[in-house]
Amino acid sequence: MIDKPGDDRAMLRAIMEPTLASALGRDAAVDPAFFALVDAVIDTLLASPEAMRLLEQARAEMARAAR
Repeated sequence: MIDKPGDDRAMLRAIMEPTLASALGRDAAVDPAFFALVDAVIDTLLASPEAMRLLEQARAEMARAAR
C-alpha cells in the first residue's frame, strides 16, 4: 500500500496503469506511447480537486481495510 504524503503520482500509477492497460489492451512496460498516455491521465487527475478527493477517500478505505 502506498501511504506516504506526496506519493499521489505513484498511487495513481498503481491504479491507472493496470486499469488502462486492461481497457486498451496495451502494456506501459513495452509501449512508450502508452506510458506517456498513462502519465497524461495522471497529470490530469493530479490537477483535479475532485480526483484528489477521491484519491484521499481510496487511501482512507485502504488503510481501514489493512487493519
